[in-house]
Amino acid sequence: MSCSSSRRSAINKATNASKSDLRPTADPNMRPSCIFIACLVLFAFCSLARSEFSQGPDKCCFSFSNVKIPVKQVESHHTTHLECHRSGIIVITKAQREICVDPAERWVQRLMNLVDARNVKDMSSGDNE
Repeated sequence: MSCSSSRRSAINKATNASKSDLRPTADPNMRPSCIFIACLVLFAFCSLARSEFSQGPDKCCFSFSNVKIPVKQVESHHTTHLECHRSGIIVITKAQREICVDPAERWVQRLMNLVDARNVKDMSSGDNE
């Protein structure tokens, strides 16, 4: 019986010792992965915030149309942003289509002059009413 009681006593001591040592311990392999995940989440958040609030150009021309656009169909035009890789003219038609044209083309320069003259004439006639 003494063997059994000493064995029970040893088991009780081991159980009591393990109960007091039930504190969660950090796995040393877990710490780098937690840091990596935290960095990944931070990077994703910063990328989202940056893309939402970036101040880049809205529209750029990557290719130009060679089709001459009749002045009657053009409502207005504007130059692409300076940050665009290619300088271009965006022509807005009366059907609200946006067409990129090459500002170096002679027909584009004539088109812009005619549209500008027409718009100035329309504005001045609107002031007289």
